[in-house]
Amino acid sequence: MLKKLGFLLFLPVLGCAANLEKVYSKTAPKVVKIGMVLADGRAGTCSGAYIDKFGTVLTCAHCVEHAGITKIFVKQDGGYFSQGVVTRIDKKKDLALIVSLPLAYTPYFDLGKPVHRAQQVILFGSPLGVQHTVTVGWVENILSGEVVGVEHLLVFHSAATNPGNSGGPLTDIRGRLVGVGEGVLMANPFVPATGLGFAVGIEDIKEFLDR
Repeated sequence: MLKKLGFLLFLPVLGCAANLEKVYSKTAPKVVKIGMVLADGRAGTCSGAYIDKFGTVLTCAHCVEHAGITKIFVKQDGGYFSQGVVTRIDKKKDLALIVSLPLAYTPYFDLGKPVHRAQQVILFGSPLGVQHTVTVGWVENILSGEVVGVEHLLVFHSAATNPGNSGGPLTDIRGRLVGVGEGVLMANPFVPATGLGFAVGIEDIKEFLDR
């Protein structure tokens, strides 16, 4: 009886792992790596998400607003590169749109619902330039912009976040877009806080896209 009970208790763990793998395989083609080339020869990396079949990429404004950027490249999951052009930018909401030419029909994200505390979320992107990276965490807090000194909703989450994750999609457990990764809270000017990444909330994303 104990052996049977132990097996039954273990099943939900296996099911959860299998579900995350399924979400990743379905979501990966919708995520892109964004490369920026500056006039002085430096390069940068961010992340983005396809939001329509025509190759429109949603990312963070702070990724592409640098005055010295001369070229932007979008790299798809399969390795195909195309040059991108910024078509819309909102610095207050820290969101931007890039248009690129995808290789073929592009799978894209469905928009999800506003998140709630303790909800499981998945962050996709290219931290430190490493494409195809996925981290899992939970929503820790949801704060209005007035509290943290910005003009959009901030979703704090525990999914590991590093430079290069900016602009990457934050999804729910079904792979629907619920946020755009922005950065990580700093404990002080030199030390990042542990497990306190933050993202633009879906409410601001929908408002930005509706305009």
